Amino acid sequence: MLAQSDERTANRPTPLECPLGIFLRLLGNKWRALVLWRLSWGAKGYYQLLRAIEGLTSRRLTQELGDLERAGLITKRTQPGGLGAQYCLTPLGERFKLVLGSMYLWALQNVPPNSSDS
Repeated sequence: MLAQSDERTANRPTPLECPLGIFLRLLGNKWRALVLWRLSWGAKGYYQLLRAIEGLTSRRLTQELGDLERAGLITKRTQPGGLGAQYCLTPLGERFKLVLGSMYLWALQNVPPNSSDS
């Protein structure tokens, strides 16, 4: 038998099942957020993204791009002639722009400029 307090929480969704949890699972980590932020300004090639995001390794970028594609947030467009590819936001990814912009503004207003981004 569940204790009274356990009965009240037994049917509530877990944090990962609530809408915020689902959002955080899609967002994943700082690298995904930074990739999405860079793509919110337009399509980019692999090496453009790699150069634009300080500290991001090639291996990690490959992993994050794959995860974002599987989540339906970005798509990979192969260039004519098979010479490279461009990554761009899908309609679902485009809807992340407002959230990322809000996060950016919050950081500008609340995080001291010399703080570490660890």
